[in-house]
Parts: sequence; C-alpha cells; structure tokens
Amino acid sequence: MPQENPQIIEQSTGKYLEDMRRLSKNLAVRKDQLQGMVTFMGLTPYLDTPVSQLSLGLKRQVDFLASVAGHPNVLVLDEPFAFQSEKTIQKMLDLIIDLKDNNSGIILSATRFDKKIATNFDQLYLLDGDLKIQNSRENSALSLLIFRVNPNSKAITHDVENFLVSNQDNQIELEVPLKLRKSILDKMLQLNYQFEGMKRN
Repeated sequence: MPQENPQIIEQSTGKYLEDMRRLSKNLAVRKDQLQGMVTFMGLTPYLDTPVSQLSLGLKRQVDFLASVAGHPNVLVLDEPFAFQSEKTIQKMLDLIIDLKDNNSGIILSATRFDKKIATNFDQLYLLDGDLKIQNSRENSALSLLIFRVNPNSKAITHDVENFLVSNQDNQIELEVPLKLRKSILDKMLQLNYQFEGMKRN
C-alpha cells in the first residue's frame, strides 16, 4: 500500500475491492470475508460510490482493504494510518494482526509510531539522518519520568514530546529509554520543569 495512490479509480468502491481481491487468486480472502471486512471498516455505505469521489481518509481505507484482501505473504504499508481516526486505526490494526496471526509478514513504514501501535510488531527500527538503522527494541527498558509544571515552564520541544504519555493536572509523564534518561531529564530541567520522580517500567 503506497503512501499516496497515484491512480484515479472511477470504479465503484465495491467493484474495485472485488477486482483487487480476485487479482490474488488462491491467496485472496473469500468474497464473504471481504464483505465482512468492508462492514467491519464501516465502508458499506460507500460501496456504490466511485473511489475517486471519496474523501482522502476513505480512499486510504479502500487502499488498505484492497491490500489486505489479497491476503499477501508479505504486506508492505507506507503511512497506512494517515488521516484516520483512532477508532479506524484500531480496526486497521485488528486486520493487520489477523494477517500476522495467519502467517503474513507485515512491514509498516511511518514517520512516527504511537506506542499502542508499536507494541503490535515484533521488530521496530529507527532510521536516523545518516541512514543508520538500529533496532529500537535493543535496550528497550524504559523509565517513567514525572515532572511538575512551574509557572515559568517553557513549552515542551518536539524531541521531548515524542516521549509524552500523560499531561494533566500540571503533571507531565515521559516514558523514555534508559539510554536517553539523563539527556531528557537535563532537557526538561532546562525548560524549567520540576523533577518529581522516576519509575522503572
């Protein structure tokens, strides 16, 4: 599933999905299974609508179902959760996990991973600026750092925001890898947050 589908698809959603299912022949899910997935994703009202007339978010869902319907041995997804609600993301994850449980390999590429999404995958890799790839599960022990907001606290920077798990009642919690604990702690102190404590996760 590409990040952006360059095709202009004039077929109805239902016909397009069925055609994509048939392309995979013996590998594909059954027709009734496809219908079940369409219902599960909430796309039934759009079956007669040409794909080209759907919103961007709905087009992404159709692209996703078209990819999943082939029950591929390896499924490659590029930014599949863009423009989707949390509810829809969870439904997509449920279908991905079902494929994974039925022996499909899943490769998912995204600019940013929510922790809830990341826990569904066996290996996670971070690609840094000089193209060095590292397994992010290595040294995966985490610390929960707890801070109190002061009147003169500055806005949390983007690099710290990636670790934010809670921000309520003037208390901020960050879940950080052990190897980054000191640098994140120093950064938060520079931003004038009061360090309240730490827990090992």
